[in-house]
Amino acid sequence: MSYCSNCGGRLNDKGLCPNCGGISEANVKPNQKEDSDVLNCVKAFLTDSPLKGVEKAARTRSVAVWVTFSALYVVCATVLSLAAFGTMSPDFFREVCGADIASVLADSSGSSDSLILSFGGLMAHAAIMAILSLLTLTAMTEIAFIFAKEKPSVNQALNIAAFSTFPLSAIMLVAIPAALITSSFAILLLIVGITASAVAYYYGIQKASQFSRSPFLTLLGSAIVGAALLTFCSQVLAMLFFG
Repeated sequence: MSYCSNCGGRLNDKGLCPNCGGISEANVKPNQKEDSDVLNCVKAFLTDSPLKGVEKAARTRSVAVWVTFSALYVVCATVLSLAAFGTMSPDFFREVCGADIASVLADSSGSSDSLILSFGGLMAHAAIMAILSLLTLTAMTEIAFIFAKEKPSVNQALNIAAFSTFPLSAIMLVAIPAALITSSFAILLLIVGITASAVAYYYGIQKASQFSRSPFLTLLGSAIVGAALLTFCSQVLAMLFFG
């Protein structure tokens, strides 16, 4: 069985994709090679519509897609955490990280080595939590596909989880300079980004396969459990880095 080199769908008997009209990779001549899957997804996101970009990512099996957008998300989340530290209140970090990081850094202010270690802990906390959130999204995707008529590949599940964070990553790039001035506006931008990514994620799930029943309740339950686990992990990491 041949698959489309553009969206990953199965080809018909004529070697054409019924979804996008593409052909298999084996039938593409060297001078017909298109842009990489990553660029194709970004172009569809920016020029067609964000949902088209998510749909393209959901139907491709390229490893480069989830690797690229996962790295982008982790870097943006880490940098934003550092940028926000100066303007967000200690109470906010106490709620998010489970530790009074401001006090930790204040106590370390007399020693440059201790200060570097404290900021290193903040960076590690943000990066690890970003990675764990991506793994949670991937697990949610695999659980949702239990009810799919045709289970997509693992790479497709990873692509959906990673590319759905692209709207959030793009908004975080704007929130980073905003966080240096005021945390309130940065938080508002994050809410918008999280909402946009949630919509993109659900759309990508639906486009990746046909379901015998709506995956909404399954995803909602998985999201609640995932949020609880992420909160617990955040508390544990805070104890390790700042306890």
